[in-house]
Amino acid sequence: MLSKIRSIINNYEVQRMTKECYKNAIIGNTYAGIGPIINESGKKNRVIIGHHCRVNGTLYCKENGRIEVDNYSTIQLGVKIECLEYVKIGSYVGIGADTTITDNTNHIPDPIEMVKHRIRVAPDGPGYPGLGNGWELSESSPVIIEDVVWVGTKCAILKGVTIGEGSIVARNSVVTKNIPPYSIVAGVPARVVKKLKKPDYKYFDPDYRP
Repeated sequence: MLSKIRSIINNYEVQRMTKECYKNAIIGNTYAGIGPIINESGKKNRVIIGHHCRVNGTLYCKENGRIEVDNYSTIQLGVKIECLEYVKIGSYVGIGADTTITDNTNHIPDPIEMVKHRIRVAPDGPGYPGLGNGWELSESSPVIIEDVVWVGTKCAILKGVTIGEGSIVARNSVVTKNIPPYSIVAGVPARVVKKLKKPDYKYFDPDYRP
């Protein structure tokens, strides 16, 4: 009886969290995910998720940022997407658990400004509006993950990076530079360790949109 009650409570909580995602993003058909999606702007069109997606990680979108996740993509538990400017995830992409994708440095490069920042975010400081993290003071550059990419668990994808179509990022890798299509990369920083054969597009159409 107790396990049945717990199951009912868990199902209710999942449904509640999924509904919250719809409040903060434009989401396509057949969505499953608990997010959360944290949209600083309050404008749903700043976060767009395609059809048949599952998003269980946390999406942080600053006021002027934009996050796009295309069809049939999955973002696992523990993933953090931190967007100041633009993060694009293509179709048929899998992002493994506990991976971080960020289009900004999360910190202020100037030492004097850093001192001001630390005073501002101290327990008695005024803080920042919105998400309150001050990312808007950091450097940023878009992150693009193209179609049919797999990113393993506990990876870090840093600002300004494009991961080419059909590539695989091995677990625990740190991606600091662009990855060419159909490559396997690994390491810190990630480097190409193997090239993959491009599939016959007779059997796979990356532009398929149901």
